[in-house]
Amino acid sequence: MLSRVAERMYWTGRYMERAENTARMVNAVTEMILGAPREATALWDVMVEVLGLHASYVERYGEAEERHVVRFMLPDEHNPSSILRSVQNARENARTTREVIPTEAWELINETYWQVKEHAGRAVARNHRSEFLRDVVERCQLLNGLLSGTMSHDAAYHFARLGRNIERADMTTRVIDLGVAGQQATDIQQQAAGAVTTPLTNIRWMSVLLCMSAYEMYHQHVQTRVKAVEVVKYLVLDQDFPRSVMHCLNEVESCLLQFPRHEQPLETVQKVRGVVRRRDIARLMSHGMRRHIDTMQRWLARVHREVSANWFAFAPKP
Repeated sequence: MLSRVAERMYWTGRYMERAENTARMVNAVTEMILGAPREATALWDVMVEVLGLHASYVERYGEAEERHVVRFMLPDEHNPSSILRSVQNARENARTTREVIPTEAWELINETYWQVKEHAGRAVARNHRSEFLRDVVERCQLLNGLLSGTMSHDAAYHFARLGRNIERADMTTRVIDLGVAGQQATDIQQQAAGAVTTPLTNIRWMSVLLCMSAYEMYHQHVQTRVKAVEVVKYLVLDQDFPRSVMHCLNEVESCLLQFPRHEQPLETVQKVRGVVRRRDIARLMSHGMRRHIDTMQRWLARVHREVSANWFAFAPKP
């Protein structure tokens, strides 16, 4: 298989997954601030930070406020991680590999790009936002189903699946980081005000579960009320939930085994899985969880670099 085709399929999977997860995260923060309007500015700032976009946001907009952050994350063509840019990049990669993907998949990606381009600006306003974000998520999910159900499960398919799961694992850690950072900010405010308890923590973690479409599955499999430690354990360690970090790592391993010369990236995936499995999340939630999240993200970045070096070294940049 040509390295050019492999790389472009990989990035098609990553960019569409990035668009979906960005939509999920923006929707989650919107839901959180409805329950805690006084925390709105802090939560939007935290979201930009956990996505690694704080410097570029500040350069363009300055202080974090809802209207500017949502514009930055949805229609802003200068933000390489905005929904518009992610879908645009996915479309360009898919366009140059149309010979290996089903026509229906290409048409869906192309149609999604034009839909996002036309409506992302209107979604900056709250009254249009939820419908737009839900549409983006549904279109990305439809694409996953189309590829799974109509594309030969050959190397091209597995490179798209590989990209999707590396991106999904990384974005899951960022959604968790959003919850942890928001909780820490609330705890500091509580201590300063002399408060002991608040319902906001449970509301926030409920929003995290809803953001990941994990609310019902959490209750079925964890069988307890929404608690921060249990939610993080579920989203990191559960073997069966498709958006958990552990499940994504298992999927990445499954993809790598389809390719020749997979030994080095496979070894790295197995190492990061060991790191994830061994850490005591209950202890880390009281101190050090954000460092652990950063460690997971660095390992995932290493997997990406090794995949690129192994199979994309001779491909032009996507």
